[in-house]
Parts: sequence; C-alpha cells; structure tokens
Amino acid sequence: SPIFALASVACGLNISRRNVLQNHLFGAIASSFPFAAETNAHELPTTPSTTNTPISAAESTGVLWRTETGVALPATPNSLSTIIKNEVLGALSKYSTGIICISERHDDYEHHKVQLKIMMTIKKVLKERVQKVDQKFSIGMEMFQRKHQPYLDKYIAAGSPSATGNDEYTLQDLERDTSWDTNWGYDILHYVPLLFFARESGIRLLGLHPSDALVSMVEEKGLAGVPASIIDGVCVKDKGHRADFEMQAAHRMSLADFGGCKEAMEMEIFRQYEVQCFREEYMAQSVAIQMAKQPDGWVAVLAGERHISGRVGLPFRTLIRVANLRNKQENAAKAAEDIANRGVFVIIPKTITFPMKAKEAPDMKFADYVWFVQRDPSTRFHEDEVNPAPARKMLSQSTA
Repeated sequence: SPIFALASVACGLNISRRNVLQNHLFGAIASSFPFAAETNAHELPTTPSTTNTPISAAESTGVLWRTETGVALPATPNSLSTIIKNEVLGALSKYSTGIICISERHDDYEHHKVQLKIMMTIKKVLKERVQKVDQKFSIGMEMFQRKHQPYLDKYIAAGSPSATGNDEYTLQDLERDTSWDTNWGYDILHYVPLLFFARESGIRLLGLHPSDALVSMVEEKGLAGVPASIIDGVCVKDKGHRADFEMQAAHRMSLADFGGCKEAMEMEIFRQYEVQCFREEYMAQSVAIQMAKQPDGWVAVLAGERHISGRVGLPFRTLIRVANLRNKQENAAKAAEDIANRGVFVIIPKTITFPMKAKEAPDMKFADYVWFVQRDPSTRFHEDEVNPAPARKMLSQSTA
C-alpha cells in the first residue's frame, strides 16, 4: 500500500529521511501541528491554514486544565514544558522516576497529537537533565502485545545511527510481524508520527497488552482459569470501577439478547469485567517489568480512556505492581533510594468545541490534567464510527 511504501523508504537508513518525511508522509500526517517542544524536535512541518479566519490560542493548541487547582492554561510549549519539568518530573531532584498515563480515543487523531506533544516535551526535559534519554524513558503502548517486544526492539534498533543495511527493519515489517490489522485494527496512520518519533529518538517502545490467546482464556474460563505463572492478584473488588464498567456494558446489551434472563446478562457482564481487569493488570505488569529494569526512569503509558480515566484502572494497578515488584527486587529498591519517586500522573485529552465552560471541567478524581483540544474543522469525524486518520485521504491523493 502507498503508506507502507513511503514508510519503508522513510525508515530506510541509506536514504535521506528528511525530504521523504517533509514532502510526503509528514506533510500529510502532521498538518495542523503548530508545536515544537524544542528546535527540530521531530521535524514535524506545519501546514498553513486553509482559511483566513483568525483562530485563538486555545483553538490552535488547546487548553490544559489542572484539576487540583481548577486553573486553565494555554497548551503552549512553554506551559507544557513547565508542567512536565516542575509538576511531573519534579523541580527539586535531578533524578526522578514515575509513570505518566495518557489516554486516547483510538481513532481520534487529535488525541494522538496531544500524546506526541507530551512525548516530545518529556524528551526535551529529560535531555536537559540527564542527556541519555533512551536509557531513562520508555513508551508503553496498549496497541502492541508483550510478545511483540522483540519486533519493537528491532524496529527501534534499526533507527540507530550505528545500524547497518543488514539491520534494516521498516514500519511495514513491524506492521506485518505484529499482525497490526488483525490484533489492533485501527488505522496505523494515527500512530505513525509517534512510532517515527520513538525510532528517531531511540526511545524504547513497550508492548503492554496480553496476547489474543490469553484474553480468550479469560473469556472462556474467567480469572479462575488463569494460571498464577501468567499473572496473579487481579483485582476485581473496586466497587466504583466495576459499577462504571457495568453501566457502560449494560448500554451495549439488551435483555432480549439473553431471553429476558437478567441473571444470564449479569453473568456475561461480570465475565467481560474479568476480561477488562485482566487486561489492565497484565498491562500494568508489563510496565512494572520495565520499571524494574530502569529504577531511575520514566514510562509513558498510552491506552484507551476507559483504562485510564478515573485512575482506578491502569494508573493505580500500575503503581501497585511497580511498588510490589521493586520491593521484591533488592537491587532495584536500593538503586531507587536516592531517586525521587513521583508516582503516577494521568493526562486525558478531550476533543471539544471552544469556548470551554469551567463548570463542566472534571475534578481530580478524573485525572491530574485534562488537555482540551478543538478538532480541525477540515477533517471528517463521526462520533459513532471508527474513523481513519485524516492523512489517509490526503496521502492516497498525493500518491495516486
């Protein structure tokens, strides 16, 4: 397909990537990206507005809502850099460790732009402090399974300046080897800028999700059928988490589908809840394994909003598993003694139409920060459909 033909060239090591990215791929993918955490942070070009209508700063970059103080800030590079530097990584210690969970609606490209901006800023701040960002920062992704880690490592390694022609491993190879269309299915163009950014920066990508076989095991047998060797301690006792899930599940089902039997419907919803909890705990375990290897580092966790908002899903599960694993590993615990443990932070992107009403903004129970953005009016988006990336149409036209 055209995207992978271009991506293969763009990731090739014997061809200049700059012209390919600017003239073809990023020109389409990164339109409306007026943001740079640092000069030439990722060579994401901006595309001039197609209209002459003036836009406000909020409409251009969005608004960052700090839930603890109830204060809104323009989501400019300087604001975001200050938040990451002082409030997340911490201003009092050069070395810190922690987790940043950033949600997404999987088919909303505005959310993916927010995620990338945050990744760029974390890289900038860490580079100012410790230089070796690739040893201090990893990006965990729900979109890849833990068993895909060898392919993800190979993809990042192939972007190293020391890589040779024999080490070439393209985005197309990664898509094929991880069975992207089967295992995830959302338009990969939503994720291409982030994947390229990680590769060019040498930042490790982590596959967090359990395999389809493991998920099927829970669907068929419940948590009781999962051996402790795979995972133990999957929590299903949080009443608020369960109530939210059951309410959402009930909207997707009809009692008529179960022959009017309420008990059968409730059993099915609980089994689905077990699957949800298993997925979250497994992803949290994946993060904990990486954190044990880098006790003085950070992991950004990218996953769907229902896994992250409200904190009791991935954020709290990850925090608990990281603490438990470090306590079991004496070396990791000792190495972390002089490092500020900043815990877990939650950032939720929300696509809205400005102006924003402060009384409608979430509180601390929802997240630490909510990044409100406005959708590019030139893009087509339907709330009740699975949407392709905006670049899909543009790219097909440019390569026709």
